[in-house]
Amino acid sequence: MKKIVTLILVAVMIVMTASCGENKNNNNSNKNKDNTGVSGGEISIFSYKPDTLCPILSKNQANIQMLNIVYDGLVSLPENLYPEAALAESWTVSDDGLRWTLTLRQDVVWHDGTSFEAKDVLYTVNQIKANEDGVYSYNVSLIKNTRELGPYKVEFELTQPWSNFVSLLYFPIIKSGGEINLSDYKPIGTGPYKFEDRGEGNVFYLVRNPKWWGGKPESDCIVVRMLPDNNTALYAFSSGSIDMTISDDMNWGRFVDPVSASYTSVKTPIFHFLGINHESGALQFPEVRKSISYSIDRQNIID
Repeated sequence: MKKIVTLILVAVMIVMTASCGENKNNNNSNKNKDNTGVSGGEISIFSYKPDTLCPILSKNQANIQMLNIVYDGLVSLPENLYPEAALAESWTVSDDGLRWTLTLRQDVVWHDGTSFEAKDVLYTVNQIKANEDGVYSYNVSLIKNTRELGPYKVEFELTQPWSNFVSLLYFPIIKSGGEINLSDYKPIGTGPYKFEDRGEGNVFYLVRNPKWWGGKPESDCIVVRMLPDNNTALYAFSSGSIDMTISDDMNWGRFVDPVSASYTSVKTPIFHFLGINHESGALQFPEVRKSISYSIDRQNIID
């Protein structure tokens, strides 16, 4: 079992624009050719044609990742996977481990200017539970009942104790409303970037949210180009049409110019599993299978 390491290719000689707004008459004071440590400017990335722009019901991983900066979760999971406060600023659990009470932030507003409240959390959880084949179904599968204890406090009652239940609450919280229209869903989040569809077909814009509770986002705007697949994205990166993409450790070298681009490796939660056919060739011999087993770095996996 090997954890996949994804390579993120990044163009480092990007000419940063002051904004991706409609106003083209800005000056050049914010332009910089090196995006490392620079606040402001524009980044161009890619995604795939969305099945829906509802972040809790989409099954398109590229678009789920894109929407992750439009929406916030109750908690966030950094690299060490230890939950950190996000929309939920604190939480407690009952002695029997069945009731979790979350206190929500009171300084959060949706991108349309309305206030974020507990009702939005309950609405989101109920919508996920109602769609059993969704990508976040497991996260809420242990929730038996939900209660609103006030405008900024919610309680989750579980079917059984779950010591790390709060670590499952990273899914995006959506604004409460009526029935969700998957084909015409308008993303309104609380995250660092606002979603804008300017009617340009295969291009969306994520514009900095100046009222984000988490502070000032680094870039003014992220241009998202809809591409058919990752291979197309790699060639778009090579031609300079996008500034960032992902690759694997087998083919990245063809797309990285050491002068104009760089790369970094990022661990993902995706694993490869090795299955052995005991009736095939040398694999039928126990000694061979033991050799394969001994070659797996179990301690690294545990770490």
